Amino acid sequence: MWMQALVAAGFPTIGSAFPSNWQDTLHRHNPRGFYESMFRNGVNFETNPHPETGVFLFPDQVQRHVVKTFPGGLNRTDYSFIHRVVATIRDWRSYDQSVRALVADDRPDLPGPKLPPWLEWWLENYTLIRDVAIRKHAVVMTSYDAVLRDPEKTIGGVVDWLGGGDRGAAIAAIDPSLHRSVPEAQQGPEDEIVEVFDALYTAIDTSRTVSAELAERMNATQVRIVTQYRALLEAAPG
Repeated sequence: MWMQALVAAGFPTIGSAFPSNWQDTLHRHNPRGFYESMFRNGVNFETNPHPETGVFLFPDQVQRHVVKTFPGGLNRTDYSFIHRVVATIRDWRSYDQSVRALVADDRPDLPGPKLPPWLEWWLENYTLIRDVAIRKHAVVMTSYDAVLRDPEKTIGGVVDWLGGGDRGAAIAAIDPSLHRSVPEAQQGPEDEIVEVFDALYTAIDTSRTVSAELAERMNATQVRIVTQYRALLEAAPG
């Protein structure tokens, strides 16, 4: 969604709307495009220079480019390539449903989830919050629902922050009707862990920040999860 808005705003982009054969196979999940590239897993020695072409990206050449990167990819990205970060968190139940919908397609070239979606959601977002706290990125954090509720404020505010983009075109690129996920997970962790998940999402959705008290609860939850689910984490491929 953010990539679609920033592309509409006129920012140069790394990544195509439908990589490989995704136009034919995954179009229904995101008809306006995914805008993913190998950099979704980070801009680092594994992806830069390009492993096949040898093309090398220099930080000053791509400072105005936008690229979609997953939270783990941001954590693995060389600091010199990080100029501004726009981070969006989805409700874990909606994320669960979205992942299961992709897996339900039974695509042979798409591996199933390595971990239960709720656990993947937590690890990704804990990594995101931790990386922002440690490396002090210039960041705007928002929720998926906040963008849909008020594109003028969220999308427009980010375009103003980035500078030089077409604010109106970016806002117009958001189509709330494409949001089809209903926040209902098939399964999840214990209620005490769910409370922290919901507290994190509410904090980002309402105040766009994480308090010190919530950060402490998140750290304790991380310790509990990696201890309680150690066998599951160790068994996951990759």
